[in-house]
Amino acid sequence: LDSAALDLAIACLGTLRDLSCGSASSRAAILEWVPLVGGTAASRCSTSTRRIIKNGIHLIGSYVERYDKWSWEEILSLHERGILLKSHHSISDPPLSENPTQQSMVRGKKEMRLLTNALGAIRNTSHSTPDNCDEFFNYGIVDLLVRRLMPEIKNSHLATEKINSHIEAVVPPSFIPDATQPWREACYRAAGSLINLAEKCPSVAYQIASNRRLIYLLIVAWGGTKAVTSESKALKNTTTSIKGVPLL
Repeated sequence: LDSAALDLAIACLGTLRDLSCGSASSRAAILEWVPLVGGTAASRCSTSTRRIIKNGIHLIGSYVERYDKWSWEEILSLHERGILLKSHHSISDPPLSENPTQQSMVRGKKEMRLLTNALGAIRNTSHSTPDNCDEFFNYGIVDLLVRRLMPEIKNSHLATEKINSHIEAVVPPSFIPDATQPWREACYRAAGSLINLAEKCPSVAYQIASNRRLIYLLIVAWGGTKAVTSESKALKNTTTSIKGVPLL
């Protein structure tokens, strides 16, 4: 995408995110949307791998898949096309700035905003909408989201046994970025998406529920660690039954 197309995609995904918030009809319309002509989307910022876009759910998912296999840092370091390819500047390339480093920072921030808006759109369009959740699952969005949150996992359902064996229920700090990391909001939107998807799609719940570390991460992202700690202390000090999330 050139700079203008990138700005347009950021704005459109932000609009889809907002329209699907609190509007069941908007969420249904996104699933029902189909391209006027056969559409494809490139994954991993490459034209070597393409998917057929069949509906609006696939379109939103393709913007997350676009960055698959790329770390957060790599996304932020993306350059404008003319610099990235290190090719001779041509009329079709975006104009190169006098400061390539500054230009790279601007491009990287835009790419991060695009991914963040796409994750927000997934979170909102999957809220209380089983059909959308099923379509996201069929697209393969769960593995994309899990890899984004836990980069060491190559495949979420195949890596479950390895992750669960001899592991403490502690999430490394890098999984829950602090406020200094530009991808903090994107991580929380990805976690919120998984929670919404699991709520309405049994296949998603089954896939992620067997990963102990991922469950803990989702609890932390939802703001549940303090509640779990408080409940643990309360159970030790009273015989009253308190219903809640069991400790991991």
